[in-house]
Parts: sequence; C-alpha cells; structure tokens
Amino acid sequence: GFGFSNMNRTAALLKTFVAGDRPDWGIHQPKTFRPLRPAQFAMLADEDRAEVQVGGWDPNSMLGKPVFTKMINETGYGVILEQLTICNQSVISGVGSQPFIGIFDSGCTCLALPSLSEDGKRENSAMGVFEKFAAAKCGNADSAEIKIGGKTFSMPITELTT
Repeated sequence: GFGFSNMNRTAALLKTFVAGDRPDWGIHQPKTFRPLRPAQFAMLADEDRAEVQVGGWDPNSMLGKPVFTKMINETGYGVILEQLTICNQSVISGVGSQPFIGIFDSGCTCLALPSLSEDGKRENSAMGVFEKFAAAKCGNADSAEIKIGGKTFSMPITELTT
C-alpha cells in the first residue's frame, strides 16, 4: 500500500519516503536524501480521475475541508466505525467494549469491514451485519450514513456493495 507502516519488511511506500535506507528491500538513499516531512499523503478521486498528493494536501484541490480521524493502530489504517445506518435503521454500532473496526486501504476506494467477528462467525461480523441490510428495499430512504471520528457521512444507497 501507499500508506505508512512501521513494521519491518513492509511494502509501505510512505515509509520509504520518510525512513531513508531500507536494507530489507535493497533501498539505499543517496547522501542528499531528505526525508518527507510532514509524513502525510492525500488521495483524491472522482469518477474520471485521481491524484496522490505527497507531503500533505492542497486545499485548493478539495471541496470543503478535510476530515481527520485517529487511526487505531500503526500497522494499517483502522478506524472505529461508530455507526452505520441503512434504511433509517442502525445496523452497526461500534460504541462499547468490542467496537467494529473499518480499514481504509490506499489500494482500493472503499472502507473494508471485517468479515469475521471475534468469535469467528461471519454473521456477527461488521461485514455480515452489513450484508443483511445492504440489499434492503428502503422505501423513501435513499442514503446510508456512516459515522467515524464523530462525523457523519452520507452516501447513496447505490454506493453500498458487498
């Protein structure tokens, strides 16, 4: 992936930009190498084109303001999925002792949900619960809402896929 991971032998490209030499990968930076600071990137996309911005982001390339949320680990881009509402029904609530974790992956354009729960069952997992409702007939409801980092995002029901 493009993002940062501090694990040894990770293929994370951002680590190469900030770490200098990576002997496990046969990468030796020149003496003139300057680590990327800040160690940030932005991925922007619409239906026709995409771009990666390295070292931060250009606010002129976005509509609105960026939203920041805390990542819950250093080996990936996991976030606590606080709420998922489909057809005006709360189908996933990640608040409590066993929160649902969603993973943003720079290699795809989606929020990946775990397909197994802690007890090893698909039907109790975030993805299993989502699948039960994703194909629902929603009547007048034409959007789903997802809450991450205290911010709620709406999306058309047609954007939900399994």
